Amino acid sequence: MQTTLKFTRKSAVEDTSGESDSYESDDKSDVESSVDTSAGHSGGVVTSSSSDDIVKDLPTCWSKKMWMNKKSLYPWLFCNDHKLGCSICKELPSLSIDAAKSIHLSHEWQSATVSACGKTKEKQLMSLRNKIRKHNKSKAHIKAQRIKLQASKEAIESGIATMNKSHLTATEKLFRIAYKIAKTGCPFTDLPVDCDIHMLNGVDIGRTLQSDKSCHKVCDHIGHEMRARICKVIIENGSKISVLIDEATSISKKSNLIVYIKTCFSDSLEPVTFYLDLIELPEQNAECIYTTLIQCLEVHGFTKELLSQRLIGFASDGASVMFGSHSGVAKRVQQSFPNVILWHCFNHRLELAVGDAVAEISGTNHFKILFDKLYHIYHSSAKNKRELEECCQELSEQFFTVGRVLDNRWVASSFRTVKVIWNLYYPLHCHLTKGSEDPSRNSSEKQTFKGLATKLASSSFVLNLATMYDCLEELSSLSLDLQERKITLPRAHALIFRAIRVFNSMVDYPGIKYKEIKCLVDEVGTERKFKGVLIQDNRKCDVVIPYGQLMRSLAANLEKRLVAFRGTENDLSRLINSITVLNPSNWPKECPLTYGGEEIKFMCDVFHLDDAVARRGFQEYIDNVRTEGLLEPPEKLVDLIKATKTIAVSTAECPPPQEFCPALYARSWKGSPSDNSKARARKRKVDEEHDYNIIWKKLKT
Repeated sequence: MQTTLKFTRKSAVEDTSGESDSYESDDKSDVESSVDTSAGHSGGVVTSSSSDDIVKDLPTCWSKKMWMNKKSLYPWLFCNDHKLGCSICKELPSLSIDAAKSIHLSHEWQSATVSACGKTKEKQLMSLRNKIRKHNKSKAHIKAQRIKLQASKEAIESGIATMNKSHLTATEKLFRIAYKIAKTGCPFTDLPVDCDIHMLNGVDIGRTLQSDKSCHKVCDHIGHEMRARICKVIIENGSKISVLIDEATSISKKSNLIVYIKTCFSDSLEPVTFYLDLIELPEQNAECIYTTLIQCLEVHGFTKELLSQRLIGFASDGASVMFGSHSGVAKRVQQSFPNVILWHCFNHRLELAVGDAVAEISGTNHFKILFDKLYHIYHSSAKNKRELEECCQELSEQFFTVGRVLDNRWVASSFRTVKVIWNLYYPLHCHLTKGSEDPSRNSSEKQTFKGLATKLASSSFVLNLATMYDCLEELSSLSLDLQERKITLPRAHALIFRAIRVFNSMVDYPGIKYKEIKCLVDEVGTERKFKGVLIQDNRKCDVVIPYGQLMRSLAANLEKRLVAFRGTENDLSRLINSITVLNPSNWPKECPLTYGGEEIKFMCDVFHLDDAVARRGFQEYIDNVRTEGLLEPPEKLVDLIKATKTIAVSTAECPPPQEFCPALYARSWKGSPSDNSKARARKRKVDEEHDYNIIWKKLKT
């Protein structure tokens, strides 16, 4: 036995010369294991994961201990019918690993047909060691190991991706629900209820992010991502912008600054106005508002250096803190950015012009007081409103709510109220007449109803109603046109001049409603009825609004408020005249290619654009329209046209986005600081005091 031991060690040293330490330990373990082999062993034992499993497939020269040692060194080994095989190579379907480099898997190792050679046990052990060692270092086996490892990694990644996709799909559904809640102005506490409804309908929305606090955080995240994406696009595209601001008071009586951006994106010539941010103001002076505005723009990526090149317009209402001539917010903006165009909102100017005209004309105040009394009667008493609605149903008239006129709302709201009184004139008069005879009312209420019914039936009231109908209809149309999202400066200017001409022409050619009532009132010798109500002559206290004087006053005040510009009116007038050059309908019949060169240069200086490029583009535009009839402007002129449309002229309407893709914001939600475990699970409230399960069971049967 000692001789055998010496021979084996010598052979091990000879076979492992130049090999690693692992192989030396492998040889040594074979020798030690052979010494411990029991005399009665025939066949062998194989263990996969437990040493107690006995498999009669081991090579005859190996003991159980030798197999355990080999398996720890070469995990890919397996036995079959006293022969060895490679589990890694067996799993690969193809024999060719890399045909280009002539690397092929061994068929013997794949099919587990590797056996020991030699007549003696020592030679058989040495033979298996050499074959295992050679296969372990072969290029085919190493390549197979890499392929298996990569496949394992891809399987793990695929499983994780599948799990993430399922979670992401549920998160997208929750984001869509939260966005609906925010857009419709519903409370965040609606989210748990909406989630319950979706789950009852069989929709999988997961079990997280379903509390009101989560809804708040999700909406904040969506808003932040929307602003970041839009601002990034504007900055990268080099688009010109206008800033629109307005001051508002929250429910908690705190002053806030609302900031909007107007711009043209690269794929469209039409301007877009979108909400940027809402900031609470610590103070309401001009310095605080200006500082807050600049900080807000810088937070969203619009630095002062960027604004000096991109900012072309600033618009707000006409409050003294905004447009003060010495230290208002607009003045401070112009000091920081000298080329910016300051604009007092056209809709606010329109309201001021209407207010000036109403103050100048006698009779309008009496008309307003009468409408305020009607508003008070039907808004302070649900009974009166219900009775008026019943009168409308009896007379087959559609019921509308009575509002106010000439108050602090847009002039279009006043027109809607006048239109309601015009349409509900007969039901309204019937209800007031019945109320004056109702025994359930006290004497004071009866006299009020009787006096209002008498005023409604007077010729002065119906004349005033027709007068206000005609003028407010034109003013409402102008106000709504100025509130359009795509309104531009030339378009607004044209609408204003047209309205002025309409009011001047209405002095000699009255509107339809006034002509109808005037003919009715002037009739002599017949019963004068308007919508079934007998019209009475005027009393001494009744005041008739002078139709022609009101129309002249409106035309004059519109021209004063909306056409005469504050400050640099010469530059603004020149800018408006220059912008009209871009419209082919304003060109002369024989338009030369050099037409509008000075106007183009002036606009390029105002908007910081290359005038040489713009002039060449305008010449190409003239040539295309004249020769080919193409109205689409060339690429060289697009930047100038976009800049002219970006000037903000109204702050009346700044719309929210209409389309929403939750996938973009659900992906960015992963890893968000708001995604914490405390805000995930929602608690279900159980009302233990009122258990209505019995009632629900009855309803289900």
